[in-house]
Amino acid sequence: MVVGKRMSKTILTNDNLLKAYFDCRKNKRKTINALKFEMNLENNLHALLQKLQNRTYVPGRSICFVVIKPKPREIFAAEFCDRVIHHLLINQVQKIWENKIFIDDSYACRPNKGNHYGVERLQQYAKSFTYYGAFDIANFFGSIDKNVTYKSFEKVILTINRPDWWRDEILWIAKTIIFHNPANNYYYKGELNSTRIRTLSLSSLIVSHE
Repeated sequence: MVVGKRMSKTILTNDNLLKAYFDCRKNKRKTINALKFEMNLENNLHALLQKLQNRTYVPGRSICFVVIKPKPREIFAAEFCDRVIHHLLINQVQKIWENKIFIDDSYACRPNKGNHYGVERLQQYAKSFTYYGAFDIANFFGSIDKNVTYKSFEKVILTINRPDWWRDEILWIAKTIIFHNPANNYYYKGELNSTRIRTLSLSSLIVSHE
C-alpha cells in the first residue's frame, strides 16, 4: 500500500503511520469509527500523512462521556484518525521511556505491566516491609495545567540523544495534541497519550527504595 511519498529524516513516513494504524485498530476493528476509517483506508492515511508533513494537522472534536465506576470521571474519546496519531507518537517514545525514565514500580499503561503485575509486586513488598503508604491525587487528570504537562514532556524529549529533526517533530505532534482544545486548560483522561504523558509528569515524584 502506498499512502504518500516517503521522506528522509522524518518519523512521518508511510511505514510508521501504517504501523500506528494497525496498533490503533487492535481489538477495536469492529467499532463503527474503525470500520469507517478502513472503508477508505488508503485515502484516509494519505490525507493524514499529508497533513502531518505539511503541519496542517488539527485534531478533531473529542466525544465526552462519564463513567461512574470506580468513581465518577469525565472521559474524552478522540476520533479514530486522531488516535492513529497518538499511537504514532507513543511508538516513537515508548521504548525510550521504558529504558531511561520509568522505574520498575510504575505500572500505568506500560508493556507487560498493569494492575496484575502491580498486585504481585505489592504482595512481594508486603512480605518484606512492615509499613506502607497509600496516596491519591484528587481529580488528577482534570487538575494539572496543560502547560505543565507539555513542559514535563518537553524536558524529557530535549534530554534524549536523538537528532534535532526527531525532537522537533515529536514536540510538534505532542504540542498539537495537548493544546488542541483552547477552551479547556486541562488534559483529561481518555486519550492514549493522556495517561502516559501524565505518568511521565509524575515520574520525578515516584521513588523506589532499594
